[in-house]
Amino acid sequence: MKLTDSRGLLLGTRSLVALEKYEQATREVLSYSGNPLATIDEALAEEPDFAAAHAFKADLAVMSSERGALPLIRESLAALERL
Repeated sequence: MKLTDSRGLLLGTRSLVALEKYEQATREVLSYSGNPLATIDEALAEEPDFAAAHAFKADLAVMSSERGALPLIRESLAALERL
């Protein structure tokens, strides 16, 4: 059974730990606190095939507006293509 997030969206994970880390990273982004990139990496360590977490990671890199984030975006997109 796949899990849903706090907004009721079906996510491609069966791991409650990965889901909680995903939710925590979302809260960190919205509150401008913590380290959402590190937190989403924890979600991916728990569930490497968690597509929404890979997309979230790419989005964090895009939001940074830093040219140095391009490798991170490419890495995340490659993971999504693999899935």
